[in-house]
Amino acid sequence: MSSSPVSNVSISQEENRIICSSDGIYPEPELSWSTIPPSNTTLQNRTTVQRTVEKLYSISSSLMVSDDDPGLTYSCTVRTQRNNMTATISKPEPSHPVEASSWKVIGLIVGALIVAAGIIGVIVWFLRRK
Repeated sequence: MSSSPVSNVSISQEENRIICSSDGIYPEPELSWSTIPPSNTTLQNRTTVQRTVEKLYSISSSLMVSDDDPGLTYSCTVRTQRNNMTATISKPEPSHPVEASSWKVIGLIVGALIVAAGIIGVIVWFLRRK
């Protein structure tokens, strides 16, 4: 059978899982994962290869990602002896909850100052009545 090179690699993210796949390939492909910048974390993935009726191969892999490594770009490379193709996806940095909570703190401080001013006003009014 003549070769059918890797012509496309699709990558997507569903919650904490990144899925990479490619199909219509011959000979049997290999799939590898990497990160940019390189990470010391072991990439936990599960890869399956299937052969179609047309004797072409489909390959799919899912990679579990954690929030411990924010801001990484994940790369999936599908390779045969003839060629290879890479797809990438960036995992966004988590939003900083400090920004939202700092507004809550400011609101609590302002509220406490208003209550304190009210209490002082009542005390001053009560003392002037005497």
